[in-house]
Amino acid sequence: MELQKRVDRYLADWGGTQTAENEISEPGADLILALPGETVARDLSQPSSAAATCREGHFCAWKIDNFAGSDFVDRYYCGRDYRIPWRVSRGSG
Repeated sequence: MELQKRVDRYLADWGGTQTAENEISEPGADLILALPGETVARDLSQPSSAAATCREGHFCAWKIDNFAGSDFVDRYYCGRDYRIPWRVSRGSG
């Protein structure tokens, strides 16, 4: 239930459609959440339990610094402005 509450909050704020237990998609983007008790987000449709990674040519963001954290967003359409679905406390520079 904890996971679904997180998904519901993202859906209300970010929009999109829930496409898996821990995934929300919208045109050009996927948001993947870590399962309760896990420290990294992972794609449940993949056979391995490896953490979600940023594919070549995509713009990705993790909720916590250094490519870590419980939530991960993968943006893959160019020429659009995108919003990251969580608050950023400091910049990268």
